[in-house]
Amino acid sequence: METTLVLPAKTTTSEDPKFSLRIVLVLLFYSIAPTTFFFIAWSKRADENALHAFYTGAHYWMFAFIFLIGIYALHQRARWRILAGFRRPRYDRSFWLTMVWTVVSGLIIYFIIYPLIKDIMPKQPKQEYYFYLMYVFFSCSAQAFLYLGVIYAEFKIAGYSDRAFVICSTLNFTFLHIFYLSWVTLGLTFIAGIIWGILYSRHRNFLACAISHMLLGMLTILLKMI
Repeated sequence: METTLVLPAKTTTSEDPKFSLRIVLVLLFYSIAPTTFFFIAWSKRADENALHAFYTGAHYWMFAFIFLIGIYALHQRARWRILAGFRRPRYDRSFWLTMVWTVVSGLIIYFIIYPLIKDIMPKQPKQEYYFYLMYVFFSCSAQAFLYLGVIYAEFKIAGYSDRAFVICSTLNFTFLHIFYLSWVTLGLTFIAGIIWGILYSRHRNFLACAISHMLLGMLTILLKMI
């Protein structure tokens, strides 16, 4: 049975300039700016392996920076922390619902999608082992934090709808993966982003979405899709 979310008094509105500043930090400096730089460089026919390595490094530095800002925000604001999904039961019905979707998605990827696209997927540059450790144990949870927790909290505090949250979250999550230079990867991340967005808007279970991303990320690594 789902628990009722009780919120402290509203303290922020869509007119609050601090709201706009936080949204700009998360959406511009983390996602849009580095990806735009990547494509400007790529358009000049630079070496793709070098660009991939550079973008990956910038990606994690920005993740660490924004993640620390977010942790501070969580510590300071009880309402924000509740909205971001850190104060609900971890292993309730919503958790297992997300895990069921994760297993079904993994089976579809492994038995249906991967056999169809394995010959047309672009070959990804070889990464060091620490890239995959960072991706699974840090990047997946950090992406859930930024593109689900942060955006949802800010949008709800500002009075925006769940639909607006799902659209914004999905587009930014998809845009982040554009450096893989694969329409298949973009398509899969777009679909996953929509479903994670819907699940999060209904249940606000951060742990479930983070673990789901981690498990599906491990599968794509094993299949050499990333």
